[in-house]
Amino acid sequence: MNIARPLLLRTARMQQPQARPVHHAVCVALLALGGLHSIDARVAYAQEAHPAASRQQFAIPAGPLDDALGAFGITANIMVAADPALTAGIRSPGLSGEYGIDDGLARLLAGTPLQAIRLDVKSYRLQKRPVARDSETTLVPMTVTASVDRDVEKHERTYTENVTSVYQDREQLQRFNMTNPGDVFKGMNGVYSMDSRSSQSITPNIRGITGEGRTPLTIDGTEQSTNVWLHMFGTGNRSYADPAMFRSVEVEKGPSLSRGIKSGVGGAVNIRTIDAKDIIPEGEKIGIEINLATAGNTSKPRRDADAYFGQDYHNIPGAERIGNATISLPFETPRTKGDASILNFEDHAEMFAIAARNEFADVLLSHSERSAGNYYAGKKKVGNYAGHDAYDQTSTDSYVPNLTKMYKAGNEIYNTANDIQTTLFKNNWYLPNDQKIGLQFMRTKSVFGETTPGNTTLYYLYREAGEHDRPNDRDWSKEQWVQEFPRSTLKIDSHKLTYDLKPEGSDWLNLETSLWQTKTRGTRYQTGSESYSLMLDEDTENALNLYDAFCGPGKMDCASLGWLPPDHDGTIVPAGKQWTSHDRSGFDFSNQMRLAGNLHLTLGGSYQKEKLDDRLLMVEKQPNPFAPSGADLLISTDRLGPRAGERKEWSAMMNLAWQPTSWLTLTAGTRYLHYTGKDTGTAKRRRQQEAFFEASRRLAGLELKYQEIMTPEDKATITQLIQDFNNAWSAAFVAQNPADFKTWEYINHDGSSDTHHVVDYFPTENAQVRAAAQRYADFLSANNANHFANDRSETLLNSNESDRTLFAMFRHGPTGLDVNPMYDSSWENETYWNKKATLPYKDGKFDSSYNPFANGEADMNEVVDSPYGTGTVNKYRVGGHNEGGYGTEVYQRLDTGKAWEAPEEESGHAFSPVFSATARVTPFGTAFLRYAQTTRFPSINELTSSAIIDGAGTLGGLAVEGASKPERSTNWEIGYAHDLRQFFPALNYADVRVSYFNTEIRDFLDRSLNMGILQLDKKKSSGIELQSRFDTGRFYGGLGGTYRLKQKTCDKDVASAMDPFWNRIPTCMTGGFPGSYSGTSLQPKYSIDMNLGARLYNNQFEFGWRGVYHSGAENDQLEKLLGNTEGDPDIAKFLLHRVWFRGNKEAFYWKPVLLHDIYATLRVNKELALNLGITNLTDQYYLDPMSKVLLPGPGRTLRAELRVKF
Repeated sequence: MNIARPLLLRTARMQQPQARPVHHAVCVALLALGGLHSIDARVAYAQEAHPAASRQQFAIPAGPLDDALGAFGITANIMVAADPALTAGIRSPGLSGEYGIDDGLARLLAGTPLQAIRLDVKSYRLQKRPVARDSETTLVPMTVTASVDRDVEKHERTYTENVTSVYQDREQLQRFNMTNPGDVFKGMNGVYSMDSRSSQSITPNIRGITGEGRTPLTIDGTEQSTNVWLHMFGTGNRSYADPAMFRSVEVEKGPSLSRGIKSGVGGAVNIRTIDAKDIIPEGEKIGIEINLATAGNTSKPRRDADAYFGQDYHNIPGAERIGNATISLPFETPRTKGDASILNFEDHAEMFAIAARNEFADVLLSHSERSAGNYYAGKKKVGNYAGHDAYDQTSTDSYVPNLTKMYKAGNEIYNTANDIQTTLFKNNWYLPNDQKIGLQFMRTKSVFGETTPGNTTLYYLYREAGEHDRPNDRDWSKEQWVQEFPRSTLKIDSHKLTYDLKPEGSDWLNLETSLWQTKTRGTRYQTGSESYSLMLDEDTENALNLYDAFCGPGKMDCASLGWLPPDHDGTIVPAGKQWTSHDRSGFDFSNQMRLAGNLHLTLGGSYQKEKLDDRLLMVEKQPNPFAPSGADLLISTDRLGPRAGERKEWSAMMNLAWQPTSWLTLTAGTRYLHYTGKDTGTAKRRRQQEAFFEASRRLAGLELKYQEIMTPEDKATITQLIQDFNNAWSAAFVAQNPADFKTWEYINHDGSSDTHHVVDYFPTENAQVRAAAQRYADFLSANNANHFANDRSETLLNSNESDRTLFAMFRHGPTGLDVNPMYDSSWENETYWNKKATLPYKDGKFDSSYNPFANGEADMNEVVDSPYGTGTVNKYRVGGHNEGGYGTEVYQRLDTGKAWEAPEEESGHAFSPVFSATARVTPFGTAFLRYAQTTRFPSINELTSSAIIDGAGTLGGLAVEGASKPERSTNWEIGYAHDLRQFFPALNYADVRVSYFNTEIRDFLDRSLNMGILQLDKKKSSGIELQSRFDTGRFYGGLGGTYRLKQKTCDKDVASAMDPFWNRIPTCMTGGFPGSYSGTSLQPKYSIDMNLGARLYNNQFEFGWRGVYHSGAENDQLEKLLGNTEGDPDIAKFLLHRVWFRGNKEAFYWKPVLLHDIYATLRVNKELALNLGITNLTDQYYLDPMSKVLLPGPGRTLRAELRVKF
């Protein structure tokens, strides 16, 4: 909420008609009747009287209200009287078109605190509107009377609201071609859509923050986002939408309690679809709108990838069986841009809408269709994505993909075609006593190409590896390894019922309610598997395996010997087909009350129930050893991808707005959240006792084994103790007293398998042996040395746990001493203790406070004088038995009774306060201060990640502890906005706003390297934003920019676990850590959005330009880290770049790019308009920021649109 912008501050410009005494007398008389004093009259006079309902043509530009009223009065032949104090400094949105006098005057005053009262057929008086209650904190709000007025108000709020926001109206959205729905954010500074090119969806990223619940996207107040499995990249939260129905896109940056906005820590995206007001011309009862558009730079795919299902692969040229059940089709070389027309009528879009209204109701029915082929990439600056050494791990340059190896300049980009249909129905009923009931239904059906990060990364890495390992094997310049995949299908139904009760003049009732539901049904084939497979019985599969063992590629020429492949069914079936069912239902309400003239209270609440159910068709097959294979990805999709779960969340909020003085507004509010969630998919699979989901162990910790220099005295002591033990052992064996021997029963844990053993040949009951062993063990314990080599590899079944140490010594021998040191194998020289430290596993990570090399107890770089007189030596050493110096994970066995237990239901609740202050510090300047906390509980995907995370029965981290621990964010924002008409009074608009933001999220939920979920200490983001605009009436433009000061993810435990002995990884890393979502959401260091336009011929012709600049991906911190060569030169595997790249390379960097778009609109008349737009005018070859999918953006594209409205 916020106060209105400064009024009553300056003398307005006005047109001065020649005054006639008679009219002046009438004006004075009318003002006297109205009881007004100190009044100036704006008089427009007429030769004839005109009824107020008559319609006339107006062409009044936006500008000062005085000027607009003068022009209106002259055209309409009426008189308007007003107190100068009321109109001074107020601006009007203008008026263009045919209107009645009452309707035209109301629209002219839209967005102002004034209304016109008709005194008679030719005379009107201005007065203040009754105070409305439609804004979060606006104590003197503006009343909106028409669709264009809503846009004026929303644009104005960018510079007047306490919450930083950006807004695009329908006219702006229609100017340019949108290849993908994510393009709606283009030109909205600081707002991005992740992986826009890979599917017809939107994944908002605001100020570097993304993810379900962090940046919620709503369409008419309903949520329909769903999680999509992205293989080694985890999941992506996508909202599938059709921009053809959008009338506006509003983005709030940062959390808020704004009415009608569902906000998260990163902000909110609030999309509104068209309604009857947008279609029906002013003053009419019925309206029809038809939009026809076509674009170029696309071609219909040559291959229908879905058509192969059901065919016999023997009849498909070039098809071959790989492995035993995978069918491989030959790669196709993409076409080049010359194959696409400038305007391609196969790329077309149509939208038809009809609406009607009367005093009781309005109704809208609209349908849109769009069909587009694969787009073509640009041709300029392709060198940005070539020539990078993918195997150079000492620089972030390796993160920049050699994208031209996949798609060359001007190539057709596969899997970007789409067909989408949307039907929208709205019906509002206006009932007595200021009540309104609204009904809404929208259905979107889409069929689209899709490329997932897993597939594109596999093909890219295989392509790079092939050329790197076998450079002379073939002409690699002709190998692109891209292909069409079967297309995904999606259907989304949304239903909404609203009820509003807003009695005029009521201080206590301004109620808005809505009941809604969305149903998403989808089918995808991009699960990581090869798309085509065979369904074989076991005997046929074995026969094919035998044949391939002798006659596979590179082996015997069996055909010449008459040995042909066994007969088998060659019918192609989909491999890894995935069905998604995702339903949401919710209820929202809010009520605004005026407790006093300067004190408002907003109360509200919401409830949402969510249910996800994913199913996957598993086709058993062997991986393809001769080409990029996704068999493992297919299995990981079934095991690790979104499965099934239910989640409920309800909230209650209050927000109090107080205006103690005319220049200051204070707000204070809070939101209460309560949530429950359960993993129904794992529960079902455990009821069915699927082997993979058996819980048998949990990760207990990370064991660090290291060596510490031993003193000569200790060396002598341990040598004697070993000798004593060996002597006692030998004596017992010589004596062979049956009483000295005991039968031991134990289970050996070897990796993922357990084996049962019984031994009876240890003289463990001999008193001398036990005493010698105990003295040896006690000495090792006193020096914190290892008791034995493999102390967690066995579980005793018939003995006390206290015997475990002795048994391990009997079984493995006295191994506390390293008799073969890693660096020096001579026993006579330096000798080291074998020691260990175990770091407990908690909240998905290892507690570094137990790590002696992280808590200050020890330093791996410490050098001491050798106690053996051989110069200086390292006090500590680490050997290869520590998994390359990274430690060894240790597990705790679970009771067998827990193997099939269903996951427990999770729950949590929290309060989140919000405070703000807005001050008009100068007549034209407003300062903003905002503090907001936000709580976020785990999403469905995160809570269902509590299942098994590997094939060894290991529980996910959230299944152990920390499941309901919420994310808690703190957001500070300081801003200042200035109305520059103080210096340029002739302008209609001239505004600038500068903001500083600082956001910190504690207990940030992210993904771990093993595909589980962990909670990082914090994620920090800060930056400076600029937003500005100007409008002279003829020329207009704007400039927006963001400079990001900080984008870091912090966690001392994760950083230490990556490099546990040297601890060289900083606690806070720019972007994030390897394997995390946050590591792939690094925004450009700075970005700039620009626009400039002009209106000519009485606004009938409009043209303009838009520029969008992104700096390249920059991570100076990581660059320095990878270039660090510190570390023992004899242990190259411990160098920092090797530490960092232990996992997959899961982020791709982009180069800077400046994109130019232009547009022109010709309004032939009030019914007909033509629009031309060109995007990527200079035909740049570029990669979108934060792309995880290697698809270059679309090249230069021309779009033409015809709009008919009557």
